Amino acid sequence: MPKPRPPRPPAPPRADPELIRLVRENWPLIQWREAVSREIGAMCTGKGPWHITADYYVRAGHNLIEKGILPPPGFPEDKY
Repeated sequence: MPKPRPPRPPAPPRADPELIRLVRENWPLIQWREAVSREIGAMCTGKGPWHITADYYVRAGHNLIEKGILPPPGFPEDKY
């Protein structure tokens, strides 16, 4: 006879509503920064070690803009 299935673990606690609001408001900025990080990873191929400087972030932002991926509205222009 098979063993009975163990009980489900308890559900995780609900996130703080303030945290949910903060993430929703900043989601476009979060996505832009993740895209920049992925672009830097694509630029840094080959033999390392890599020392990522501010120049990499600027070049990655320019590469994304050239590809048609624009930063979110209100993103400071001195950052790209």
